[in-house]
Amino acid sequence: MIKGKTILITGSTRGIGWAIATKLAGEGANVIVTGRRETALSNLSKNMSYYQVDFAKYEKIIEFRELLINNNISIDILINNAGNTIVKDFKDMTIEDFDTVNDLNYRSVFATTSLFLNDLIQNQGGIVNILSVAVTDVFVGNSLYSASKSAVSTMMKVLREEVREDRVDVVNVYPGATSTDLWPDDLRKEHEHRMLKPEDVANAILPTIEAITEQIATIEEIVIRPKLGNI
Repeated sequence: MIKGKTILITGSTRGIGWAIATKLAGEGANVIVTGRRETALSNLSKNMSYYQVDFAKYEKIIEFRELLINNNISIDILINNAGNTIVKDFKDMTIEDFDTVNDLNYRSVFATTSLFLNDLIQNQGGIVNILSVAVTDVFVGNSLYSASKSAVSTMMKVLREEVREDRVDVVNVYPGATSTDLWPDDLRKEHEHRMLKPEDVANAILPTIEAITEQIATIEEIVIRPKLGNI
């Protein structure tokens, strides 16, 4: 059962991350909310805690990990959600764009997962990766985003087999277009009526997180699309 489990969600002050955080807190989990803002959210529930972490910076992830250790906090489930994108044609991309996208979308997932993996093994917990249908579907202008999410998908499929005997579940979640501020304002306004809501994603993965805690079945890959398909 989810109640009483400690769940860390990266990049969870808004959008899909916040929807997942509120859903899990409502189920009685102890939810660690993280983001770059200096002050805690005013609407945290009693079983939520907030930590300022810039997951694009490795040294900040290490500091955060050490802080939790010093506070005797061990996590049961890690949800890798933090992410960003830069929408440009490939010919206009720069190496700085490459670093900006991959530092958060790929490098931080490796860093966070590796630093917390011992907790997850000891607690027979799980990892949930919020990815994108851009792993398999082509979206013009999103080459770096698609590549970063594809890299995480493959990395986590390998990790899944490496920790299977440790009874650690690794779940890849591929949402379709979701109404969050990751989208440019004009595109979001134009297509919002066809998009998933963050709560749709949270509701869809709740049974997966329950399965992780019950140690009975393993759900490995989830695709969530808007009813009318891709935009």
